[in-house]
Parts: sequence; structure tokens; C-alpha cells
Amino acid sequence: MMFPTLGFATIFHTLSPKDGLAHPAVISIHQDRIGRIWFGTEEGVSIYDGMHITTYKPYRKNSAPLFLGNSASDITSDINGDIFFRTENGLVRYDLDLEKFHMISRMKINSVYSHQGVIWATTADKLYKWDSKQSKLKYICSLPAKRIYGMLIDHKGDKWFTSDEGLFKTKDYISRKFKEMYNVPPKSYASTENKNK
Repeated sequence: MMFPTLGFATIFHTLSPKDGLAHPAVISIHQDRIGRIWFGTEEGVSIYDGMHITTYKPYRKNSAPLFLGNSASDITSDINGDIFFRTENGLVRYDLDLEKFHMISRMKINSVYSHQGVIWATTADKLYKWDSKQSKLKYICSLPAKRIYGMLIDHKGDKWFTSDEGLFKTKDYISRKFKEMYNVPPKSYASTENKNK
């Protein structure tokens, strides 16, 4: 199909399991510090370097699993460039230098978020923060909802949470001062971030 009135054409290249993609259903995407693109799918992760795809599936023949769980969601990275993502069985970290996967938590993780290189994670009703010095997930506080869907930290440092009971935010999570925001029906919103502010 051609559009002669346009000064340029948009060209799309397709990557599929025929090219080495772990699964056709891609649910997360992230670029690591060396420029490769990570794809989280329903059956593992694939890494694209612009030429080739390397795929990691959790279960391999005659080998221990690389990580627990099939789907890879919320792929992001910390200040060191290590990759984090959640599966249905917990939280996974990939050491970019050692090229090794680590299952760092087997809790049910609802969301993973990176802000200024710091990794945050939520379970149904709790907030955690990745402690890179101790290599563990550190409990921060309980949240005023039964199910947290996601979080975002804005340019003022306020932490926003989407939940089954609405949208709320806090600046001071230590004293548990949460402010409920607006009358937003559950499951009717998504979060985004403008990193220019």
C-alpha cells in the first residue's frame, strides 16, 4: 500500500516465534543499558540486539529452571542496569554483568516499577523496595487497599497507587499518611510518566 501524498512512509518490521521470539503474545518491553530490547511474553523473555533474538524460557530439558513462572511482565532496570521483571510466581532479577537469572522473591507480585534507578514492587496490599546492598526485597509498608494494580512516583516525589478501591497517593509512606484521590471507578485507569518533568 502506498500513500503518495505523504513525504515519508512508516515501515514496520515483524518479529515472531519464527525469528526466535519466545511467544507471539508480548506483554512487556524494555531497553537495557547496552541497547538491547527485552520482550516479556507469556512463555519467557526474548532479547533482541537488532540482528538476533536470544530467548530464555523458564523450563529447559534436563536442567534446573532459569526462573519460576512463564509470563514476564513489568520489565525494568535498576541503577546498575540489572533487569527486573515479575512472573506469576514471583520477582526475577537478571544480573547484566554475570548474565544470570536470580529468583529474588516468590511472593505474588502485582507490579514492578523503577524510579531513578530504584526498584519498587507491590503485592496485593504491601509496598517493597529492592535493597541492592543486601540483595533482598525490603518491606516498606502496608497499603490502604485489598489489591494494588500499579504505582508511579511523580517529579515531586509523591507516590501514586492504583487499586481496587480507587486512586490514592502519599509523600510520607513511613507515617502512612495516604490521600485518596478523586472518585475513580476501579480498573478504569492506567498510569504513565512524563520524565521531562
